[in-house]
Amino acid sequence: LDLQNDDNVSDKRWGILTFILTLKQVNNMYVEKGEYDTALRIQESFQRNIQESFGTGSYYDIVFELEKASTFLKLGNIDKAQASLNLVRRLASDNLIHFADFYALQGDIAYAKNDFLSANVQYNTAASIFKSLNRNYTSIMIKQMTCLSKLGFDEEAEKMSDIIDAALDSHYDNTLTAEYLLQYSNILIDSKINGLAVEILQTGLLNIEDLGDYDSLLKVKNALGAAYIKAGDYENAVALYRDIIRDEKQRAHDIFAFLPEGQRELYWKMKEPLMNNIFRLNQEGTVTAARGTVFEVSKGKSDLTSSILYDASLLNKGLLLEAFLNMQRTIMSSGDQKLIDAFEELRRLKGSDPERAEELETLIISPFVCFTY
Repeated sequence: LDLQNDDNVSDKRWGILTFILTLKQVNNMYVEKGEYDTALRIQESFQRNIQESFGTGSYYDIVFELEKASTFLKLGNIDKAQASLNLVRRLASDNLIHFADFYALQGDIAYAKNDFLSANVQYNTAASIFKSLNRNYTSIMIKQMTCLSKLGFDEEAEKMSDIIDAALDSHYDNTLTAEYLLQYSNILIDSKINGLAVEILQTGLLNIEDLGDYDSLLKVKNALGAAYIKAGDYENAVALYRDIIRDEKQRAHDIFAFLPEGQRELYWKMKEPLMNNIFRLNQEGTVTAARGTVFEVSKGKSDLTSSILYDASLLNKGLLLEAFLNMQRTIMSSGDQKLIDAFEELRRLKGSDPERAEELETLIISPFVCFTY
């Protein structure tokens, strides 16, 4: 579209904006499903459209840069998330919503680094801006409550919990309620109040099972499994983790084959809390990690836990091999000599040139991405 030399510029810009906002909902759908790599591709494509139509640094350009920062965090890539936020800081002018989101995400980065004091400061700044704009900031308060608990300010964390309870009573939100219960139950587990934690997490699980939010559902299930283990209820813990492994295997099978190697490693890094909880089932077993991704488990005395531990230890090993074989079969049967040559070169590199390997992986993967822009 020629937006500079057209009599209907206003109508066309409005049409583009409507299209972008509609596709933003598609992006949100992929984020809620936990398909962050696909969401990131969509965000980058949308952003190019925005920059062409409205210019770099426009309102929606910054909105999608913030979306990218959030998605990079979900993928475990803190450096790229910070780079996006640095760009937002340079581009944003006086829009308070942008700055509120900026500080909230800076808090998330600090939290991911276990810098809870800095995270709390950033969250407090974001909350103050949201409050001045009369916007809901319950999600920020939930994060503040967790930071306060991590810092040992138990009384302040309890007061924040009461404020969150009141906010959720007046403006109920299933997802926020589940996140609150998840974080509050973690505080209880840290305080060894395991029975109450189990009850709260069971309630939270019922609240979000029908929302289609895979990421939140997995977090609550994992926390519930940890609470079962802390309470000594290994039978329920094993049953729960068996379901989780089944779902994770299917999910990873669907998305794993065409993720670049670096993203696969980040994917498994995000699963470490889940795997660590599963391995706690085997109190007399030995767990080691090679390159942070492949787990070896020695069989303990409990027949109840041995099979689930075996399934967990094989999950990522099998998927790594399956991903390679699926990619090899698909490329070799494609008849595309350019792809075949790229794949053979990638195999020959064997990790000796990471930058070239990333270029080749991008070339190989791009024809097989299901979503078209």
